[in-house]
Amino acid sequence: MLMEKSWGLFIAWIVVFGLSGAAKAEPLKVIGTATYNGSNYNLIYEETQGLIWLDYKKSPAYPVNQVAWATELNDVGVLNYSLLSGYTIDWGTNLWRLPSAGNSPVEGYYQTSSEMGHLFYTSLGNLGMYNLSGTYQPGFGLVNKGPFDTLESVHYYSGTLHSNDGFGYPRYWTFDFYTGYQYHATYYIAVMAVRDAEVSYTQNNTIPEPATMLLLSLGLIGLVWVRRKLN
Repeated sequence: MLMEKSWGLFIAWIVVFGLSGAAKAEPLKVIGTATYNGSNYNLIYEETQGLIWLDYKKSPAYPVNQVAWATELNDVGVLNYSLLSGYTIDWGTNLWRLPSAGNSPVEGYYQTSSEMGHLFYTSLGNLGMYNLSGTYQPGFGLVNKGPFDTLESVHYYSGTLHSNDGFGYPRYWTFDFYTGYQYHATYYIAVMAVRDAEVSYTQNNTIPEPATMLLLSLGLIGLVWVRRKLN
């Protein structure tokens, strides 16, 4: 009898803790849309970096033009927001900008101090063409795009200046979403915009997901079974 009671308590404990684990935060989630030039684009929140990505790929241009484009997104009426139910955004004094390559960027793979590098490797879980030991990795590249619709396996400028190229043209740090490699360049390259923000969510009569419902049901059955055995 004691053995049965112990096993019952153990099963109930596993189910309860499994239920709590099912509620863990997603690395990337769509929290609404922004209307730009008459079309709607997802706003994607990356909680680990405290960033909101605008799911829009700006066509290739020189870096100074791309920086100017990101700045123009902050003009009144350029973007109009529609958030999903329960979400609120505190933008603070932050503005739309190009992603940062970090405080001391270096060339190479797995540069996760870069905002695009962190997105590619950490939040999306992709592999670089080579690992840190220089070994080729099959299955590399933008295999997982997560909730992004417009993200492509191309090069994207950051907003972090590297140097001048010797002819008076600025070079900016760049991330290649095909190989996972960070470098610097000064030619026509695409961009996407990002903005620092604090996102809050208030749950209002939401329906639990099927997996959560199943775990909850199993937990209740286990607790009832234990109670009967104890009586």
